[in-house]
Amino acid sequence: MTEHQRSQGPPQSEDVSYPNRQCLDKRLLAYTLAGTGALALGPAAHAQIVYTPTDITIPYGATLQIDLNNDGTYDFNLVNKYSSFCFTDGGGPPNCTFAGEQDFLRVNGNGNRGAGVVGGTGGANALPYGKTIGPPLQNDFTRVEFASRNMACESHSSSARGTFSHNGFSGRFLNVNHKFLGLRFVFDNQLYYGWAELSVTSGVSATLMGYAYQSTPNTAITAGDTGPDASVQPEAGRTPSVHLLSMGREGVRRFRQQKREAGQKPPFSPPCG
Repeated sequence: MTEHQRSQGPPQSEDVSYPNRQCLDKRLLAYTLAGTGALALGPAAHAQIVYTPTDITIPYGATLQIDLNNDGTYDFNLVNKYSSFCFTDGGGPPNCTFAGEQDFLRVNGNGNRGAGVVGGTGGANALPYGKTIGPPLQNDFTRVEFASRNMACESHSSSARGTFSHNGFSGRFLNVNHKFLGLRFVFDNQLYYGWAELSVTSGVSATLMGYAYQSTPNTAITAGDTGPDASVQPEAGRTPSVHLLSMGREGVRRFRQQKREAGQKPPFSPPCG
């Protein structure tokens, strides 16, 4: 295009009239400023971390459900379970031939398509602060929509005849402080990434101290990052985003009674895998 053509402004047909040059220049300036503003504000508006602080201890026999994006669907379940069994020669409990007990913490995706956690066949990984969760590390995830992954487990078994006694321990979240569970979930056919911060003590007593997700789809988040402009949802334990399914007071009473009886001959369960 020549300098003369540029000076004539945009081409026009015989049926279309353009505003005069002064008006056109003002409109172009307004569009330019608007476009510049959109570019500047866009990343801040979309690349946002939504953070929910909590302080929730998961009781024995309870399941803590987490809805990361508060859309009414619980994305993950954290299951803290105690199980026991007793094999006898016919005398009945507490006269067990061999017996045992197991405490474990597991995570599953509550049946949600595409749900995943960072980890593999050995269980979920306990990530340090600052670890990248999401692209380009897609192979770090294992699917949990219809399966559970071990986080921490303690088992104790013994023979009433004294022929053996066994203690088993497994899981990368066993006896950790402020470690992170890397999460992936699907919303509106898009992948989102997040984390949950936990501390787990001996006896598999687990506490959830907070969780977050990156609100931009297909965008990584780092473990523990709440973002400089994070959107905080306070008092998460009182919102629909967290739901504790407990066995109730009677269940806790039965559990404690079982533990007392186990002092003589502990009930049996399979060893930690």
